[in-house]
Amino acid sequence: MREKLKELAGQTVTYGIFNIVGRFLTFILFPLYINYLPKAEYADIVILYAYIGIFNVFYATALESSFFRYYDKTDINKSRAVFSHAFITIFLFGFVVSSIIFAFADDLTFILSGEIENSAQLIMLAAFVPLIDAIQFIPFGLLRMNNKARSFVMIRFVHVIVYVTLNYIAITYFGMGIFAVLVIQIIASLTTLAIQSKEIIANLVFKYDSKLFSTMLKYGIPTLPAALSTIFLNVADKPIVKEFAGSDAQAVYSANYKLGIPMLLFITAFDYAWRPFFLNNFKNESSKELFSKILTYFTLIGAIIFLSFSFFVTYLVQTPFIGRGKLLPDDYTGGLVIIPIILLAYWFNGMYNNFSASLHIAKKTKYLAYSIVTGTAVYFVALYTLVPNVGYIGAAWATLIGFATNAVLIYYFARKSYAIKYDWPKITIIAVLTAAIYFANNALNLNFGTMTDVITKISLLITFLVLLRLFGFFTKQEIAAVKKLLRRK
Repeated sequence: MREKLKELAGQTVTYGIFNIVGRFLTFILFPLYINYLPKAEYADIVILYAYIGIFNVFYATALESSFFRYYDKTDINKSRAVFSHAFITIFLFGFVVSSIIFAFADDLTFILSGEIENSAQLIMLAAFVPLIDAIQFIPFGLLRMNNKARSFVMIRFVHVIVYVTLNYIAITYFGMGIFAVLVIQIIASLTTLAIQSKEIIANLVFKYDSKLFSTMLKYGIPTLPAALSTIFLNVADKPIVKEFAGSDAQAVYSANYKLGIPMLLFITAFDYAWRPFFLNNFKNESSKELFSKILTYFTLIGAIIFLSFSFFVTYLVQTPFIGRGKLLPDDYTGGLVIIPIILLAYWFNGMYNNFSASLHIAKKTKYLAYSIVTGTAVYFVALYTLVPNVGYIGAAWATLIGFATNAVLIYYFARKSYAIKYDWPKITIIAVLTAAIYFANNALNLNFGTMTDVITKISLLITFLVLLRLFGFFTKQEIAAVKKLLRRK
């Protein structure tokens, strides 16, 4: 079991390094936008990328899920057939839908703020961004299934470097705006597509297998409502905040939402490694015990991230930004109140990812749809109830409510499909101590001065770890393993 934990940890670290570096590089674009562009233009960037994210999922998710389930690296002919059916279908379907959006761009301008000229041309340009992105999902999936984490990371890193560098040059040196952002997105995506072109061609087989295609659709289509609901949970709040509170409030909300990035990095890195890991290991005799231990340590890491970032974010946002301004300008800092809520929402999303393994293993993906569609319905009810009354703070709470509902429901179905005995006593200890330390920090926040405040927060984090030990969270074997690792370093 220890070797399997090391394997997952190694894959998570590899993906995590990319996510930390890659997300950080793309993360600096948001202060670039909010320091150099008008709020309305930043708000439109957020709205367009929200819809691009939805269409990415709509184009690719069903067949991406099928690709992961039916790809077999021990059978090259079957694997190429699975690859080809997924890749070609995504391309043809995406091209048709993107063409329709392009043709009706004039009728879709209502989604934007109305403060930018040539809005229809902006939508025409954005129409093909999700297509170029979506057709790369399967080639990237191929790298993941073959445990080529380094290749995956390097190719994605090229995309990030091209995208970030060109954005910085276009905005700071040439004073360009939202049109340049979309053009650069297309250039960066075409670059990574070109890098993968040789591997794509090598795996394409132009032979239609109706039985295989039917099997893939039967497995994949039930995952689409769940995937769409997940992306709605991540992006639907932005247009609703715009509708009820205006573009400026949406810009403030979106900028502060971005600051949930530490938890997002962890969740994303874990998920990249988690899906191929559980599919490759569920047949092992001790797999359920292994998956249980993984959830416990997932919860612990999430708690540390939540406490650390909640404590110190007010200091981090004062960091001077390249060129001018701060990481978060003063007229955006009113939204900092939502950050602990967003961190918790991301953590519940990570719990959902853990529990959903049971349904993928049992091939009962229809329950993904049942749970997450219900969760999304609860989310929309919360959004339309809270946002008109309390503004973007209500949107943050609705996001947390939605993700928490998904996690609870998916756990209910997972227990019936592929039951795993999780260590709930330890997980409860983590949750209770995290809440106690968080509220203790709030109670002690009496404006003693920066240095005293920082020392207090660090002391509370140390207290959290000490209390975990006193409550029996860490076993002697685990402590010995950590000491051994530290001695090696």
